[in-house]
Amino acid sequence: MTEWVMVNGARVERRFFDENLAEARSFRWEPVQLLVEGDHHHCLICGVVLGAELAHRSIGGYACRGCFSTYAAPMS
Repeated sequence: MTEWVMVNGARVERRFFDENLAEARSFRWEPVQLLVEGDHHHCLICGVVLGAELAHRSIGGYACRGCFSTYAAPMS
């Protein structure tokens, strides 16, 4: 039976989320301003499509602001 979690208001399969989060935490992230709607980047953690917005980028892809600050930001 598949287990689901809510991430940024979306229903995400738990295994997908856990695997993507572990991968995301292994990367170094930098903030970027995505300028063009329709570039069709997805958040590595939750899968949401990113438009013209502030996000974070790594060698592994992009993270939306919500997922980055909630799940992937380094703990101080």
